[in-house]
Amino acid sequence: MGMRQTGTLAVAAAVVAAAVGVSPVAAVGDRAAAVGAPRVPAVGHRAGAVGAPRAAVPAAAGAGGLCALAKRQHLMPAADTCVNALSADVTGDGRADLVLLYDRTRPGPNQSVNFGPYTLKVVPAVGGVLESKVHTALPPAVIVAAGHVNDQPGVELFIQVQRISSGSGVAIYSDQGGRLVRSHVTLTYGGDSGGRFGFSCVRGPAPAIVQRSYVLLGPGILGRWRERIDTYRWNGPRLRHTGSRTMVHHGGPGAHEVGIGAGCGPLPGVVYQGSIQSFADA
Repeated sequence: MGMRQTGTLAVAAAVVAAAVGVSPVAAVGDRAAAVGAPRVPAVGHRAGAVGAPRAAVPAAAGAGGLCALAKRQHLMPAADTCVNALSADVTGDGRADLVLLYDRTRPGPNQSVNFGPYTLKVVPAVGGVLESKVHTALPPAVIVAAGHVNDQPGVELFIQVQRISSGSGVAIYSDQGGRLVRSHVTLTYGGDSGGRFGFSCVRGPAPAIVQRSYVLLGPGILGRWRERIDTYRWNGPRLRHTGSRTMVHHGGPGAHEVGIGAGCGPLPGVVYQGSIQSFADA
């Protein structure tokens, strides 16, 4: 990367930091439909720096949004579409970094739309770039959460990489020595009448991810459900399975059990509507 480009990236990151503060996580985007003003708890850059959450400062949509800023600063190819963007301390130095997810959307046959390939890019406040291709099983992808959930410095990025009626798959990316590394585990949330899923992030001295899976045994939705709980512990930027248990109980899971847990830093301002026609182009 040339010195001129590095300088441009540093200027762009400085503009973002000045606009949204040091540690907020604020979601905007061409394809992320905002519902009200997103307010997400701020996250620290060290495991012990959780403390009392502070409200994030929402970035303005449209011309003042982060996607629009990225386009003006040429931080993404002109032909690509900004899916969504946010400000978060991914590198763990206590300063806000610009996070972008964009793709090469193009028309397909019979009025269809082809998505991808997707690029996840982090522009640190000090300059430089962290970048990774995001491989999806069923696009489009979107950033659904950002939170400091392990014992390493920096915020982890939760990217939805699959969306089907029976549940959505989520991959986690984090900074590891200047590289965006994907954890080995794909988490699941959502579901349908016969199977439901949700995951949560446990912070503390031994941070973990807890995946819950529910299968309807019947009779009827108010009948018996089999619940499986899988626990994953962090090993650097990777997750490893450390145990599971299964139980059967009456009644289906609650709404808070089939989504993304608050400890993972879900982005309530991002709502994926499921069709290209519903994407709001900033």
